[in-house]
Amino acid sequence: MSIFNENGFEKGKWTGELAKILKRKSIIPDLYPKARIWRATWSQWIQFEDSTLPGPIFWIGKPALLSSKDSLYIGYYVERGFPEEEERDPLYTIGPKWHWNGFLTCLNENKLRNQLSLLLNNLNEKRRCIWIDADNSSKQISYKNDKSLLEAKKYIYSLPSKLRIDLILGVYYSKEECLNLQDKIVSEIVTPLIRAYEIKTLVEQALGRGSTHR
Repeated sequence: MSIFNENGFEKGKWTGELAKILKRKSIIPDLYPKARIWRATWSQWIQFEDSTLPGPIFWIGKPALLSSKDSLYIGYYVERGFPEEEERDPLYTIGPKWHWNGFLTCLNENKLRNQLSLLLNNLNEKRRCIWIDADNSSKQISYKNDKSLLEAKKYIYSLPSKLRIDLILGVYYSKEECLNLQDKIVSEIVTPLIRAYEIKTLVEQALGRGSTHR
């Protein structure tokens, strides 16, 4: 089955067909794959979410699949919203319940960072990465060990606090690989999605142990 095309790859035109396939599989307990769209740019992606939660769930970290111009990223997707002083829509304004706070706690505390590193170590060594996108300026960090998490932390703290951030911990496939694999990619992304769910659990446990919103 054809899922990926040259045109529309970056904008996520593949989400409809891939979401249909993923819905027929039971990959993550109690979470369901849903194609989402960001109307400001008309970019689309797939995220696994709790069907009982209404509306967009920007504040929750979740297993997801997103694409850039050159790559498809699969893993734990967490977002940093705008700070309160930006006076944006409350829907996009970060607060105490945002999972970004728990993610930062995982980066800042040695024990939690080691646990996070162990989960990432279980991914394909050649593919595992950290992708950080802030206001259309993105950085991909090849994940090697916990020092890669510290590198990501340093980069995050170097970004202006007014910027919204999208971040993926997981693996990547090049656009060319996606065009060649098509629906065969499904069997390869199951493990990264399961690891993403485990990272989600770790971040939720860390939430509340740290209060920084940066």
